[in-house]
Amino acid sequence: MLTGIYLLMVVALMLLAFTRHTIWVIAGFYFVYGSLKILAMDNLLDLGQLLLFRAVYVALFISVFVRLLKDREFIGRIYRGPFFCYVLLICVFLCSALYSRSNHSFMAGDPANVWAFLLIYSLFWLSAAQVRLVSDVAVFAWSTILVSLTLSVWVIWNAATLNFDALSRGGIEVNQNFVSIFVLVGALALVYQVILQRGFWKKLLLMSLLLPMVLGSFILASRGVLGAFLLALVVMFFLFASTRGYKTIVALTVALIVVFGITLMLPGGEGILARVQGSGIGNINARAQIWAYSLHYIGDAGPLRMLFGNGYASAPVILGSVFTDDMWNYHNEFLYRLMDQGLIGLTVFIIFLYSVARSAYRTALPVRNLLVGWLVLLVVAGLTSTIADSHPFWILTGIIAGASTATAEAGVKDSGAAPMFSHRLSNT
Repeated sequence: MLTGIYLLMVVALMLLAFTRHTIWVIAGFYFVYGSLKILAMDNLLDLGQLLLFRAVYVALFISVFVRLLKDREFIGRIYRGPFFCYVLLICVFLCSALYSRSNHSFMAGDPANVWAFLLIYSLFWLSAAQVRLVSDVAVFAWSTILVSLTLSVWVIWNAATLNFDALSRGGIEVNQNFVSIFVLVGALALVYQVILQRGFWKKLLLMSLLLPMVLGSFILASRGVLGAFLLALVVMFFLFASTRGYKTIVALTVALIVVFGITLMLPGGEGILARVQGSGIGNINARAQIWAYSLHYIGDAGPLRMLFGNGYASAPVILGSVFTDDMWNYHNEFLYRLMDQGLIGLTVFIIFLYSVARSAYRTALPVRNLLVGWLVLLVVAGLTSTIADSHPFWILTGIIAGASTATAEAGVKDSGAAPMFSHRLSNT
């Protein structure tokens, strides 16, 4: 059943790769990875199904190749984006693998090898190449909403089978922080759509979809990602205040507070509160121990280690002799860059984030506000997790970079409406 669904979607994406609507290719890829692959994680163990999923990448590569042949301005647009910083980031990453103290760097078949992560990192330029028009961002945004809603319902269903045990975090086997990223990226896009839509009933309908997303995130109880989502909301509201008016933003803020309040009273809603009072690696104090030890280690490692780091995948080597295996992770993207690639790698990563942020801010309104919000969510979530090793990080930063070099449709105001209604709205 699942194999058949994958096969049909791969074929559909292959066909779309030859058209001008390649934004649907990355939107489809995001849906396949964010929902079908996570939901079927236990069923994707045999080689055939894994190869079938990897075939989705082929559709992305085909679409880029076709665009290179058809779009004469494509190469020029690449140079206007943050692609030089991205290439520099990849170079630093590969260099760190050459002096790595880990035996996983180039081991064939190991999921932690360099080649596996390079494939994930390639999603940056593969995603950027799919954005031709600024209005394409709306298509991708609706894809994130669909994934968020799907995963939220799945998490709620799993939690219900455990009688909404507050400490079970939904009882799912997939990393809850990872799933939370997908849920809250879509939730942010949904709030963006609420702001853009006109009419009370349309806004109310969309707000009702936010309820399962918030409940799902409360059950998953990823405090770092949830905090990043709230800060991203604040930033997005601030940007919208100048065009939508403060009264609209205040009214929406009150509505969101009501949604959060109702969610806390629902079964499973108390999961986030139980998480705050929990202990172990999920507790901030436990992570603080890792951060303090890592900073002390790099400080005593000498000038060369401070400058170049300890090499790729240093966490198991450095933390393995001190902490238990569930704590062999720096739980901070910036600390991870410092430990693996030193001050050089950390600086390059910060420059890359700055270039992406600049791209987001110079994108045409009102898409800019969503892109900035997404970036804030990713960066702040990186303070408590190594988020840049995940698919959504590179897909979203790629969408941001692509949007900054995309063109706006002549005479069409970007409404952010669902793609099926975009033509109708453009004629009103």
